Amino acid sequence: MYNSKGLWLMGAFSLTLLGGFVGTALMPAFTGSGAERAQENKDRMMKRKDELCRRRQEIAQSKD
Repeated sequence: MYNSKGLWLMGAFSLTLLGGFVGTALMPAFTGSGAERAQENKDRMMKRKDELCRRRQEIAQSKD
């Protein structure tokens, strides 16, 4: 039904996918809390966004 090369490729592919899922699931345990890091990144992005908005408003006001 299957040739051996195709079967081997399918096996390797499914193992890679499985490894990816397991790796993603276990990653937070090794790197500290993923949620904390995500929140820090979000806060940093929001600060940067606020600074950019403030700067744009200052530039717009100085042109008026």
